[in-house]
Amino acid sequence: MWGLGERVCRFVARCVGGVFRGGVLAGYAMSFNAKKMHLSIVCSGEIIAVMQKKEQSLRERRREQTWTAIHEAALKRVREHGMRGTTVEEIAQEAGVSPRTFFNYFPSKEDAVLGLREPVVSEEILETDRAHEDDNTIIRVTHLLWEVIFQSFHYAKGKDPRAPYQEFPESAKRMKMHYMKCEQVLTEYLNTIDWVAFDAAGRRGPFPRRSPADPLTDHYRERTRAKVQLASAVLRHLEFARNLEDKEDIARRIRQTVKTFQFLLFEQSRPAI
Repeated sequence: MWGLGERVCRFVARCVGGVFRGGVLAGYAMSFNAKKMHLSIVCSGEIIAVMQKKEQSLRERRREQTWTAIHEAALKRVREHGMRGTTVEEIAQEAGVSPRTFFNYFPSKEDAVLGLREPVVSEEILETDRAHEDDNTIIRVTHLLWEVIFQSFHYAKGKDPRAPYQEFPESAKRMKMHYMKCEQVLTEYLNTIDWVAFDAAGRRGPFPRRSPADPLTDHYRERTRAKVQLASAVLRHLEFARNLEDKEDIARRIRQTVKTFQFLLFEQSRPAI
């Protein structure tokens, strides 16, 4: 029969994915004082990181499950009763959560129905920018804006981000506000770039970050805003990449559209003959 110390050690081993052999948790120093009923575990930062990662992963999965349950409940209720005929309380009841929990995930029933997430410039999105480090800056910014919009929809994977608007045309105002928020989030990120250093590097390569000690001038703030507005115009011209098959097709069309815009701007700058 295992003693209390050994049972605790085996329990800890299961929790952290270690192996308990002969009174020792493999890879870590453990000691047990049976007299004082005291378990001493000398853990490295590695074991703590593993435990934290598992806890975080579990929390993220639960949060994602709740998010999806609310979104699907909202879709179901609105498809059956319409946007005006559905309340937050009914959506929460359908999802098996409280109205308070609902508002922890969505600010409104429209957001729940449309499957809108808070737009962010995530590490995943910045990783996609590496493929465009040698592209024209407007092309890069357009790809970043597309990724911010694309990732802010629950069912955006392989689907048209305009689909919810097409199904729920009464949500047009909310969708417009969401696109504006995506533009704002990207603009705020681009305002952290050291554009002087980027220009000096030939406008190629990774975006260098601006030191907080260096103020952002009005000149570069206005240029950043203009870049995002141009990127937005490109995406609107492409109808947010609707009916485009894959990312290669999207990249090709974005490049073509930016060149078209550049040609039109250059043409307008030339004097009429």
